[in-house]
Amino acid sequence: MYSPLIQEIQVLKLEKRIDAKLFYLRDALPEYSTFDVNMKPVQHLDPEVPVNEMRVKMKPRPWSKRWEQEKHNIKGINFDYYLLEKHKQRAKKSAQPWVKFDMLREYDTSKLEKEILQEVNQKLSQSSSSA
Repeated sequence: MYSPLIQEIQVLKLEKRIDAKLFYLRDALPEYSTFDVNMKPVQHLDPEVPVNEMRVKMKPRPWSKRWEQEKHNIKGINFDYYLLEKHKQRAKKSAQPWVKFDMLREYDTSKLEKEILQEVNQKLSQSSSSA
């Protein structure tokens, strides 16, 4: 955030949210991602940062992503207000709970790819030299 125009950064209110990533706030009502310009700083004396358990209200669908899908793991939205039963069923159908246990998704195939490329290049050089 380097800019010569920035003179001061002041923390007005220190808190955590239920979710680590707050991308869904793009589709939430503006009141959940703005603050009052005249807001006074809130003193925080406790060494532990408090967690804001508030659930946001969303704008009408369609949203930028399907936040109801299990892969997003969103806890900050109460989906009961926004989803019909067919949307919930579709989200369950698209869920892939086995992915977090899939070891081959993280498997390093770079050595195997190098061996295959070497073999292909070797075959190509043999075929071009015999022609």
